[in-house]
Amino acid sequence: MHASTQVAPSMSERMLVDTIHRLCRTPAARVAVVLHLSRLRPPAPRPHHRRVARALLQDAAQRHDGQVFVLRNGDQVLICAAARVAPSRRGTHDHRPADGAARLDPRDLPAMLVRLMQIDAPDPARLTSFFSLPAEQNRLVAYAEARLAETIMSDGADEEGFGPTEIGAWADHAALRRQTGVMVSLKTRSGFRPVHVHYDLRLPDGAARDPFLLRHLAAETDRFALGRIGDAWGHMIRPSEGRPRLHINLSVAGAGLAEFADLVQVCRGGGVGLAVEIPLLDACADPDRFARVRRGLRHAGIGVGLDGISVLGLAIAAPAVLGADFYKLDWSPRLPCLDPRERDDLCASLSALGLERVILNRADTEQALMWGLGEGIRRFQGRHVDVILAAERILACPYSGGCSLTQCTDRATTMDPADRRGCGNLDLLDGVTPVDAMPESARAA
Repeated sequence: MHASTQVAPSMSERMLVDTIHRLCRTPAARVAVVLHLSRLRPPAPRPHHRRVARALLQDAAQRHDGQVFVLRNGDQVLICAAARVAPSRRGTHDHRPADGAARLDPRDLPAMLVRLMQIDAPDPARLTSFFSLPAEQNRLVAYAEARLAETIMSDGADEEGFGPTEIGAWADHAALRRQTGVMVSLKTRSGFRPVHVHYDLRLPDGAARDPFLLRHLAAETDRFALGRIGDAWGHMIRPSEGRPRLHINLSVAGAGLAEFADLVQVCRGGGVGLAVEIPLLDACADPDRFARVRRGLRHAGIGVGLDGISVLGLAIAAPAVLGADFYKLDWSPRLPCLDPRERDDLCASLSALGLERVILNRADTEQALMWGLGEGIRRFQGRHVDVILAAERILACPYSGGCSLTQCTDRATTMDPADRRGCGNLDLLDGVTPVDAMPESARAA
């Protein structure tokens, strides 16, 4: 068997099954390593996950007479010769190659892949599988045949994940999405007080997806997003007391765009507060420029936050020194599972940021909410929050008799008029009328 650089996605599962059966008819010992990229947390696997995995597995294939199969669900499978084992001086064995070359033993790959990708894995223990052949042939064949039975994924995606780099190629299909951030409080009936509304531009499949390429295109995407947000927000602004503050994502350079100045004027005219969320990566790339932009925004009465802070980023960086007004920590299922040393480091980092300044982002599950509350965090944004707010609206709205929880949730997160059609209380949906302002007699039965 020779090292393979690529297998056509439409054939890879069948070739994998055939290869397993063929190799297991020979006495040579082989191993198989399966990297389950399909088990990463969406929106992963991202292009860099695939490229890093392919590089490591292909290198092992070339060194150990192997072959790599890229499956339609995103998983990657390496089948190769078992590393030759050399006797040690004490009569035991280690996994160094007999020729003394410094080669990566295939048995080391699972642990290495888990270390690289566990931040995006809900269950790192299930990220890889290891099979010894021919002893575990049946288990590996069962895995491969199960992949054959799955729904065929589209083969049109760009393997490297770059996609079109022209805004016009995907502008008509970009979707403006909205989430409401809350402060957990005992001063309202529900305990959830809306404090900000976050707008985010979701790019369509096939658009540029590489994070570094998107940074390169930041000025163009900022300009496009600001125009869409300004149009949507301008139509929604009505005189109202205590409206939640508007949060938008922006690069450091985006703060100087004319489109941003226009949005500032729209918000001032409607008496709505404004805050900018700048990616941590962008701020760290040029701290001096970030500091100048931060001072200018604060002088204009605009809040400044750092977005995209992962548990790993919190461990290797010190976001607190950048002096933002708030910090958005991305929820990860790893957070409740940290070892004692990692947990101590996390607590110290959160304390340095100031728990009152931390927003737990991507709080899409009850587990995320409960963990954050246990750590002293009181500000949240995510799908689980959206569902809770939708439940409150349904209970308070006199027009909700024919609405489901999912419908109310989805209508509140989209700005597409067609998707919002069917709501009979847009002011309540958009937060213009707070839930607490609805009289008890208006609550649905």
